[in-house]
Amino acid sequence: MSNSASDSAALQAQIAELQAQLAHAQRQAELFENLVKRLPIGIDLLQREDPDDPTSLRLIFTNGLMPNAPIDMRLHVGKLIKDIFPDVPPMVFERYQHALDSGELVHLNELTVKVPDIGVRIAQLSAIPLTNDILCIKVADITEQKQVLEAQRHMLEQQAIINSQQEALADISTPLIPITDSVVIMPLIGAVDTRRAQQMMETLLHGISHMTARFAILDITGVPIVDTQVAHVLIQAAQSVRLLGGQVILTGIRPEVAQTLVGLGVNLNDLIVRGNLQSGVAYATIERYH
Repeated sequence: MSNSASDSAALQAQIAELQAQLAHAQRQAELFENLVKRLPIGIDLLQREDPDDPTSLRLIFTNGLMPNAPIDMRLHVGKLIKDIFPDVPPMVFERYQHALDSGELVHLNELTVKVPDIGVRIAQLSAIPLTNDILCIKVADITEQKQVLEAQRHMLEQQAIINSQQEALADISTPLIPITDSVVIMPLIGAVDTRRAQQMMETLLHGISHMTARFAILDITGVPIVDTQVAHVLIQAAQSVRLLGGQVILTGIRPEVAQTLVGLGVNLNDLIVRGNLQSGVAYATIERYH
């Protein structure tokens, strides 16, 4: 009797242990199911019934969370995918087959669906093999992401257009006009900022070098404000042109601009200064014969 009682006690202990393990497994399964049901993506599990038939995929589980899906996949558990979606191209089944056979994750094409009362939505599908016959299909709604990317692409295109227009305007706003073989004119109109100053300098030096001009007339009649920065640009231009064997003639200094330059203590000794463009042209055309 003692042996029988001992065996019974041992059996009861094993049963209790198995029951505890079963309860733990059930809790784990419930947690997993709750997690999957609350994921912000759709999860569908497909089971392949015939390795030689790519279309033998049956829906065995779904969390019903395919974002804005036109159908409720939970109503189709137990059905073959080809029966749920009769229009699925053979290529899709072939890619599912490849994922199961290779054991590799396969990113599928984006799926565009029109949902009543919502509009067009874009979903990204991925096939994730769990075993050699169980395939997880992840479905993520990427509509907003695509919209953001499209907006960014549009902004980049617009910025490229703006940059192109700014470059075109810069070229127009800093023209270099040859009036003789040895004299060029650059009329400046509008504000001279750092970017435009750089453009002006590049255009001027390239033109002087290319045309082998002796005089470059910078006319600032149309420059509304001449400050220390503008004055520095003019002096730098004169020094650079001199290194190329030419001279800068500055014209168009209005009385208020002259007062400003004097007040700033700007030294314009490196420039030839004439009151207006006409006198500057006259000086350059006369001097070229000397």
